Amino acid sequence: MTDPGGMTVAPAADAAHAGYAGRTYRFCGQGCARRFAADPLAVLPDAPDPVCGMTVHVPDAQFTGGRDGIRYVFCGPGCRDQFIAGAAAPAGHHAHP
Repeated sequence: MTDPGGMTVAPAADAAHAGYAGRTYRFCGQGCARRFAADPLAVLPDAPDPVCGMTVHVPDAQFTGGRDGIRYVFCGPGCRDQFIAGAAAPAGHHAHP
């Protein structure tokens, strides 16, 4: 398995993991997990829409928004507006050593 930074990670022996928009990502170490947790979209080429789970290509994302200092990308204005209005909870943003 490869972490979002390109390092090879053995799933059973991972040193750290972080969650973002309902998905868990595994990392080679705690430093990489902390950098990812600080701004996942700076690392991910594709990210899940936190409302519907659809994969969005980050560089081409037309609909973005944030909550609690975390940036998200959305598949369309409906998901973005629902999220910004607070009707949808941000899914699984966390870092674990």
